[in-house]
Amino acid sequence: MTGTAHPDRARLVHVVHDWFHGPFHAMGYEAEPRRWGTYWNMGYVYTRGVPADQVGAFLTDIRAYYGERSVCIYVAGREVEATLGPALCAAGCTPDHSEIFLAHVGPVPSVPSVSGMTVEAVDVTNLLDCVTTRLRAFASTEAPPPDEAIRAELARRQAELGGTGRGWLARIRREPAGILWWYDDPSDIYVLLLGVRLPFRNQGVGRGLLCTLLAEAYARGGRSVLLGVLTENVDAIRLYYRLGFRDEMYWRRRYLVNPRGEG
Repeated sequence: MTGTAHPDRARLVHVVHDWFHGPFHAMGYEAEPRRWGTYWNMGYVYTRGVPADQVGAFLTDIRAYYGERSVCIYVAGREVEATLGPALCAAGCTPDHSEIFLAHVGPVPSVPSVSGMTVEAVDVTNLLDCVTTRLRAFASTEAPPPDEAIRAELARRQAELGGTGRGWLARIRREPAGILWWYDDPSDIYVLLLGVRLPFRNQGVGRGLLCTLLAEAYARGGRSVLLGVLTENVDAIRLYYRLGFRDEMYWRRRYLVNPRGEG
């Protein structure tokens, strides 16, 4: 499907890039620029590129910085990944998902209302419902999420609410059905999470949440709404294209740094 350029495309490419190379202190996220990339306190490394003959030193630096904890390296750009990816694999890293970031272009689509659906802003009173809905939706199961996963997700989202994190919880006849979570900015909104529980899929819940956010963002004079999606999630990409998310701002692939002794 052919994309359409966002009118502020050149500037937005830099905006998306900068998201991954600067800290968000209010939400507890710290980032340190180092020789070959930016190292985040949650074990993410974003690199602009590493010469193939320096990959060994790069990985040694990562282990010196993080110790034996799990680390993910994000390589941005297909051209960079074409040479750096094989070098990382040869050094024992494991390739994982690739992801694209799309900008919305054009008018907000009209979507029919969903019978019995209400939408509420997420705060401390309904954060647990939001978190359990997100975990069930992303796992595509109605099994209760593990307590450890709930605690970790609660801590992360509560910290984000203290910064620019915002969310909506959709209910259908009072039952939690779907969530939308984004980072809010006067000019640019980054949609981080959109999920709908299995029993409520194919009813327009996700479309309704996303289009409502688009309408509100543009009504207040926002420049763009962007989102990231795994390239393997073909159904989601088709939905986003239908809703007007057509301009690719950014592409990256994740590599997992294997613990010593594994490869």
